[in-house]
Amino acid sequence: FVPAQYCLANCYRDGRGVYKDETKAFEWYSKAAEGESKMAQNQLLLFSKGIDEKN
Repeated sequence: FVPAQYCLANCYRDGRGVYKDETKAFEWYSKAAEGESKMAQNQLLLFSKGIDEKN
């Protein structure tokens, strides 16, 4: 489930197939991070610092 949670978070972050929603992206990254996804944990760190990974 964790990889799917991470992918869904990316979709919400980027607005791919869904309306862009950073709140939902954060929620799904949080769920994936709880499942020990290092990539999701990194995204949460970037969120907390207000950094867009694409910049």
